[in-house]
Amino acid sequence: MKKLIIISVMSGLIALNGLAQINTKNDYDHTARFDDNLIWTYKDGKKGMIDKSGTIIIPNEYDEITDFKDGAAWTYKDGQKGMIDISGKVIIPNIYDEITAFKNGYAWIYVDGKKGRISKDGKVVIPNIYDEIIAFKDSMAWTYKDGLKGIIELTGNTVIPNEYDEIIITNDGKVKAYKGDESFTIKNIHVPAIHVPAIHTPDLDIPDLDIPNFHIPVFDNEELVGKDSSRVLIKGNELRVSSKSGEVVLNNDSLWVAEKTASGTDTTRILFKKGKILIIKDKKHVGLHRPDSIDYDWEEEYYDDHKFHGNWSGVEMGMNNYLNKNFEMDLPQDGKLLDLNTGQSWQFNINFMHKSFGIYSDRFGLVTGLGIALNNYRFDKQVVFLADSSPIQFTLDTVHELKKNKLILTYLTLPILLEYQIPFDQARIHFAAGVIGSVKIGSRIKQVYENDERHVVREDFHISPFKVEATARIGYGPFNLFANYSLIPLFEKNKGPELYPFTVGLGLTF
Repeated sequence: MKKLIIISVMSGLIALNGLAQINTKNDYDHTARFDDNLIWTYKDGKKGMIDKSGTIIIPNEYDEITDFKDGAAWTYKDGQKGMIDISGKVIIPNIYDEITAFKNGYAWIYVDGKKGRISKDGKVVIPNIYDEIIAFKDSMAWTYKDGLKGIIELTGNTVIPNEYDEIIITNDGKVKAYKGDESFTIKNIHVPAIHVPAIHTPDLDIPDLDIPNFHIPVFDNEELVGKDSSRVLIKGNELRVSSKSGEVVLNNDSLWVAEKTASGTDTTRILFKKGKILIIKDKKHVGLHRPDSIDYDWEEEYYDDHKFHGNWSGVEMGMNNYLNKNFEMDLPQDGKLLDLNTGQSWQFNINFMHKSFGIYSDRFGLVTGLGIALNNYRFDKQVVFLADSSPIQFTLDTVHELKKNKLILTYLTLPILLEYQIPFDQARIHFAAGVIGSVKIGSRIKQVYENDERHVVREDFHISPFKVEATARIGYGPFNLFANYSLIPLFEKNKGPELYPFTVGLGLTF
């Protein structure tokens, strides 16, 4: 009897626990298993986590939580990024526009265009007060703030404040700073010296160079200063020419060019290493390392300006067809002869330019640009266009046997898209919707007869000169799936059958 009572009690407890779990799950819009003990929860568009008993581990207050790696996950909340551990403890609060991947226990953090550094345990090592921070050697970094340069230790200690127009470290570790027309040698500061290996070059026939504004009595100085504050420095195997308009640095493995403009500094860096040439251009002086005291690393990470970057430029390929005014594939009576071979009716797009405008953080914005669309409509029947007719008339060719018969239309395209992005793993899932406006720049009929004779007719065919398409797009990283539907008929009004083209395809963005 006692055994029966015990079994009954245990069964009741198990049933109550199962019922509690069911009720707990019913509190959410959706749940998904994370592991044997933890469950993702989704409620009102927010993500959280509970354990199998229903205890809340992470409250439903995040727009997104990535998968956990080494016990930690990125969180996104109101466009800001942070980090939590698997127990739900907040390691880094959601106050940063971007946090880069951790390297050697540290990551770069960005707020309102300002850069700082944070450790993996959430301690801010360098505050977000700098326009740019560029690490060199193992423990030092250049800092840029309000157009002035300084040096900081990666532990956060300021070595040289941001008070100088330029700072140069010589091969023997001496630090020279420039402010206006003045130059200083900063003492009592130890910076690791630069070791530049010797370069062996063949004899070259170099023409005479005319270098204005310099008085050079003897060409054996380390530094030559011109009347207009221009400077030529020769440091071992490095040649440096600088002025108020910019700077050029040439050494054994790179050419670095910086031109100062009204909007900032345009930089170009050309690296020569391992038999490769790498050219990097940067319009905002973000991420390009100046050659001073830098150990060149081909695998060094490069970070962009952490603004919204939409998806348009690239190549796309899709299948064409058209619908009637009732959104059906059944063609109207006057268009029955234009039935398509969908499997061979392809569209090829080359989107060669785009511009992104951020609206909210770096995840939501407006995308526009330009492209070229080449539409092929391959006809099933041996239809012939009577080009001089109005409205356009069609007939069947009963004399020739056609191997190929298609209408080819070429458009210049301009999109206006709203795009939203969700970080996922090492890339982003992106959704976009909007319209694509097009101007027809070419139309022709191409026919290939059984004997391979080709016949091309270039006419207007009363094709609408403009096209406006509704478009929806989804993708991950550079890969995209798109669908376009024309809101304007293929032919001009009352000049041909009322057909509305649509395209479904894949794309690869650059």
